[in-house]
Amino acid sequence: ISKNRLSRASIYYNVIDSGDNTLTFNYYFYYTFSGQSNIICISSVNGTSSQTSFQLAPLGTHEGDWEEISVKICRVSIDESTGDFPDVEDLPQPLAVSYRQHSWNRITDCTRGECHFFEDTHHPVGFAALSSHAMYPFPSYNNVYQQIPAIPFIANLHGFLLVDRTAYMDKNNKISFFMP
Repeated sequence: ISKNRLSRASIYYNVIDSGDNTLTFNYYFYYTFSGQSNIICISSVNGTSSQTSFQLAPLGTHEGDWEEISVKICRVSIDESTGDFPDVEDLPQPLAVSYRQHSWNRITDCTRGECHFFEDTHHPVGFAALSSHAMYPFPSYNNVYQQIPAIPFIANLHGFLLVDRTAYMDKNNKISFFMP
């Protein structure tokens, strides 16, 4: 971690010719530790639903985890007289961005406006979840990634949700987002 609290961790990547005149850039992020799972318990009493959030340690806790984002772009032409690639400002917007979470992946279609970019660039933004580091295309206080059904013999219990958080509740109970 640097003085301005930004990570200096290496980001690894590879580039694959994905056919149809496109390239896919795969970016890999290594996290040395993954924390416990965030769980929401949903119940109701007398017709009023409620939810309780808690962290279930050590469920989900482990050392070492790779996360990934993939970006699909149109192949660009190299200036044959100089051998240079176009300037960054002249590169086309990505076609799609794929975000990996746990055992699945979410693909956003940039041509339909589903992708988030950093400021006024074509650089896709990914939001890493607190503790699990799963990658998401948007910030959210609760990204539900698995539902556990109710246990029949416990009255008023509707089930559990396993969630990732790409945001946090500050001391004024305001939801704030982690910086991309």
